[in-house]
Amino acid sequence: MDHKKVIESLNTYRKENDTFKKSINSRPASMQVVTFDGPPFASGTPHYGHALVSIMKDTLGRFKTMQ
Repeated sequence: MDHKKVIESLNTYRKENDTFKKSINSRPASMQVVTFDGPPFASGTPHYGHALVSIMKDTLGRFKTMQ
């Protein structure tokens, strides 16, 4: 099976089974987290600190969701 067909079948499965909504509803209220992001580069120029924080927030959030 080629890459495009795998992605399409996964997307179809996720939509048919409503996996995102199920993952949200399966968490207790105490485990729900909201993060607030400001402007992408408040200081005007991007540096590694911007990427580091964004990557950490995204990775940890996804990891906890998959648990």
